[in-house]
Amino acid sequence: MCGSKLTNKLVEHTVGDVVTLNIYEAKTRLSALVRRAALGEEIVIACDGRPMARLVPLARLKKQRVLGEDRGMIWVAPDFDETPVEMTDARLASPLLPSDDSPVANLPTRKPRRTKKRAKRPAR
Repeated sequence: MCGSKLTNKLVEHTVGDVVTLNIYEAKTRLSALVRRAALGEEIVIACDGRPMARLVPLARLKKQRVLGEDRGMIWVAPDFDETPVEMTDARLASPLLPSDDSPVANLPTRKPRRTKKRAKRPAR
């Protein structure tokens, strides 16, 4: 029978960071257990020695973001979107297509896959 005083003689059992209590003891000390859970402790409530429920802290809500909160902390250079001259020169110096004597032009090309034609099923 879950919750009888005779079967709930185990007051508190700790394994690692997890505290296990039987239901009778948990009912008796619920306020203190809630405070402990709010501080980050995990508490398991058992019935006849079998774990039945877990008392854990609620996840904290994230602070809502405020637009403009970082104003004045970020700086962007006036020429951030201009292409450097070195890159422009290199791009203009290289051809768009490889010439016939380049190593890329001599690579083998991949043949297209041939697909099998399905045989038509006879009409029923």
